[in-house]
Amino acid sequence: MTAEWRNVTERFHGFIGSLQPSPLEKQRAKSAASDIASALRLHFRSNERLKPPRIAADQTFAQKNDFSLIGGYAKGTALRDARLIDMIFILPRGLRPAADDRHKSELILDEMAVALSHNFAATGSPSGEWLLVRSFDDIAVRLVPAFRTVGDNLIVGLAQREQMWLAMNPAAEKTHLRAADLASGGKATHLIMMLKAWSRHRDIPISPFALELMVCEFVRAWTYMRRSLLFYDWMIRDFFFWATHQVDREILTPVALECIALGDSWLEDAVHAHNIAQHACNMERENRDADAIAGWNNVFGPLFMNALPVLGPPTPAAEIASHTSVNLPSGLAR
Repeated sequence: MTAEWRNVTERFHGFIGSLQPSPLEKQRAKSAASDIASALRLHFRSNERLKPPRIAADQTFAQKNDFSLIGGYAKGTALRDARLIDMIFILPRGLRPAADDRHKSELILDEMAVALSHNFAATGSPSGEWLLVRSFDDIAVRLVPAFRTVGDNLIVGLAQREQMWLAMNPAAEKTHLRAADLASGGKATHLIMMLKAWSRHRDIPISPFALELMVCEFVRAWTYMRRSLLFYDWMIRDFFFWATHQVDREILTPVALECIALGDSWLEDAVHAHNIAQHACNMERENRDADAIAGWNNVFGPLFMNALPVLGPPTPAAEIASHTSVNLPSGLAR
């Protein structure tokens, strides 16, 4: 008799590999951010009309550590063919407006656009929160102003929100994800990337950062967090089941700087994905490859079809035994 789940390991290994940006994409992201930072640095260090005399000699605005990629390219969870790169630029502290000075906050974004206008096509985003910078083929950079506060903490300006300045700590976010990866054998990063593919394919109304925080919480509680790729079909199914019980929650960001409201606008999509994943898991057990692939393609879209062909040997008998002998927690069983 053919062993169950014969191709799960190879299939998901190929899928994750197909999601990862190429070295060229990663280099382009770094170069784009560096070029934008150079233009902004020149403008804000030399434009004295923006600087009152009391900060004209501000040495804290150094020509290093004044910008950073954030989001997927900073944390290793970006997807191949990403069309947006997120970055922050840290402005001189003397330009920081009062918390309730919305007008000055908006002027800062306008001034950043002026600084970039000679070399880039910089325009405000549709939401008015980011500056959208275009000139890198078909890649756009979403740029947001930031100021240092204490330690690695920053506040970033989101002018169109009721709360204009949002606290964040990029270093703590990376540490939080790395800790979840360490606890789960790298599953947090893998699951985030797969969920981003789901979100891209289905246009899910949930932010990548919200997914990241959910995943970091989920993998630490998941029964099989130390198992191999053989369990990735179950991981996807179980995450969607767990997610359907997280609606309308608020999750604290690392270092508890902000609360992220999960809402419920994505619930129907998560329920649908769980149902499809449940069926695909059953097909994987029976080695019905065409049906399993069709199910995963329904969840993840064409990126799943870019996975490497399944050519590997059957899964070792010891792994098969462990996949069948452990009882799932209540609500997660087949």
